Amino acid sequence: MVRTMFCLLLGLSMLSLLSGCASGPTYKDMHSGLAMPAPGNGRIFVYRSNSPLGMAIQPEVKLDENWVMGHAQPGGFFYADCPVGSHTLSCTTETECKATVPVAPGAASFVRLEPQIGLVVGHIQPVAVDPTQGEKEIQGYHYIGPAQQPAN
Repeated sequence: MVRTMFCLLLGLSMLSLLSGCASGPTYKDMHSGLAMPAPGNGRIFVYRSNSPLGMAIQPEVKLDENWVMGHAQPGGFFYADCPVGSHTLSCTTETECKATVPVAPGAASFVRLEPQIGLVVGHIQPVAVDPTQGEKEIQGYHYIGPAQQPAN
């Protein structure tokens, strides 16, 4: 009886974790169809691996501390066009983690969301990566929703 209950709970836990994985079109499939950012803007792509570490932890990802771009969903990516300059991406669980992201006109910037072990719960650390590396890593990730362009 105890073993059956344990197996049932384990199965439900795994199902809930898997349901949090991204399932939209891949970056590779949709990237070529994206319009260029408006003049004076660049684009930030944000992505998170399917690592089993902290799969249930999916905090909001904020741009410049006031606009929610999306959530740190495993296997997913989202993007936003924003004005040229330096921007801050942040994720908050038991602690706030931030990364500074440079945005150049018409160019793409990439931020990888890395799960970390925390004291009470895990947290997600945004890390700005080289555009060549980001473009390579994001290819099989799935689009998880439309980010709206923040106000200039």
